[in-house]
Amino acid sequence: MKHISKSILTAILCALIAITVIGADTAWAAEKTPLKVTFKKKTVTLMKDINEGLKESKFPTVKALQKKWGKPEKKVDETGSYTDYIWEKDGSYICYTIPKKHEVSKQFVFITEDKNLEMFGLKVGMKQAKAQKLLEDLGGETNEYSTALALPYDWEYFSFIQCAYKNGKVARIDCHIHPCK
Repeated sequence: MKHISKSILTAILCALIAITVIGADTAWAAEKTPLKVTFKKKTVTLMKDINEGLKESKFPTVKALQKKWGKPEKKVDETGSYTDYIWEKDGSYICYTIPKKHEVSKQFVFITEDKNLEMFGLKVGMKQAKAQKLLEDLGGETNEYSTALALPYDWEYFSFIQCAYKNGKVARIDCHIHPCK
């Protein structure tokens, strides 16, 4: 009986140690974290969960984006290998690039220095501490001037969200999203 009690106690201690080793830094990965972009007060969900990454086939269509954000400016490059669809308002810029050939993937670029664009709960003018917490809770890293979050590494290309700060507030947000094919 004494041997069984020791075995049970040992198993419980091992379980407790294993639970604490998991740690708080990996706990965020279990939560669903959508990437939503609001432009001209209309919201589009680009990813249901950034932890799973984004497959190119799940990108919204230009037609769906146009219904929310209005008609984009359309630019075809000189070689005809890709088309850019651009939405702009004051200091906010969104570019959705769609290649003609499947050698490269579609991509989104978001840049804002005003309050017309909000993404991931981040917006220009919000307090630096709040923006840092949002990104650091997801594994982002902070230096004196900015906080950056690299999106999941199973993606084919490097993707990130970055906030730059000035006078204790968010002054600029940059985001580049390159999905897997």
